[in-house]
Amino acid sequence: MRRKLELLDSAGGACQRCGYNRNAAALTFHHRDPGSKKFNLDLCSLSNRRWRDILREAGLCDLLCANCHAEVHNPKLSRQGALPANRGALPLREERRRPQPADSIMLCE
Repeated sequence: MRRKLELLDSAGGACQRCGYNRNAAALTFHHRDPGSKKFNLDLCSLSNRRWRDILREAGLCDLLCANCHAEVHNPKLSRQGALPANRGALPLREERRRPQPADSIMLCE
């Protein structure tokens, strides 16, 4: 994991598309040209390859968060007209209001 953190820092430490940087597990390396790819920059490769080879391979990549990486690889799944981030989403569990008994009872006068 130490090598991944070093590599992330050397690549700017944040998604190059959206700026996400909160969790190292959500940051990945996307090969700009799949034909030039010699190996994946995953934890296994980072642990078992020479640092200079890792740096060379990282130079062929963009640092992307998992969401942006998925969007780059799957452009046909883009949801046109989707709500902006956090619009229309359900509130967090703690913020949800529990129905009160009066909410479901119709009172007559």
